[in-house]
Amino acid sequence: MGGPPAPAPAPAAPPGPPPRDPNLSGVAAPTGGGFGPDAQATLRSMANSISKANPGIKPGTLFAAMNQQIEMMRGVEPETRAYMSAQVQMLAIQQRADAAAASAQTREDAIAAKMAGLEQQLATMRAVQEGHDKTKREVEGGHDNARTTSARIGADSRQKVAGTNADARRYVADTTNTHRDRNTDATNSARTEQARIAGGSRVDAARVASGQPTQGGGGGGSSSSAPPKFVEGQVYTDAKGNHARYVNGKFVPVK
Repeated sequence: MGGPPAPAPAPAAPPGPPPRDPNLSGVAAPTGGGFGPDAQATLRSMANSISKANPGIKPGTLFAAMNQQIEMMRGVEPETRAYMSAQVQMLAIQQRADAAAASAQTREDAIAAKMAGLEQQLATMRAVQEGHDKTKREVEGGHDNARTTSARIGADSRQKVAGTNADARRYVADTTNTHRDRNTDATNSARTEQARIAGGSRVDAARVASGQPTQGGGGGGSSSSAPPKFVEGQVYTDAKGNHARYVNGKFVPVK
């Protein structure tokens, strides 16, 4: 006699969903379910649902959440699941490429902006340098003009001074010659007069010494009617060294 029959084994529980990615612990699951049969439409709906439930979610986190949702889907053929995972992977690759391109474009824009700023700075520096060069040329031109004007004024002044000095030398020479000529004439005249007077004095002195009347005297013995040529009060000397003073038309011996 046998005992009661053994209870039938409990049916195996269906496999549970795969463990969630720890990086997605803060990502809420999409709501609403009801994925359509079209894989592309399902992926779009899944991305929209996750994005709506998690505003501001990053692309990398979104794609990881989509892969986890694909793994948790029920009633999906393995081929469909693999296809959807591959699509998500392609989207992730595309997103990274777009991000890299945008980053590169941003860097290019930044570089272009920086280059434009540098070109502007260079243009400003060139303008400043050109202004400096122009000012330098103007200053140098002014110095050249000043030097030319100064040289011309100096040459004119030297020429005028030289002309004035020449005129002064000519005037001095002319004046000196004139004075010399006048002095010579006066000296010659004086010497002639002195010789004439001395000659007459010697003759009259000889007459006085011999007791004869002088020229112009009132003695009646002279036939000359020439006027006296002697200076009243002047002392005269004859050829022998005798001295006589001319007084009132006569020579008076002087000892």
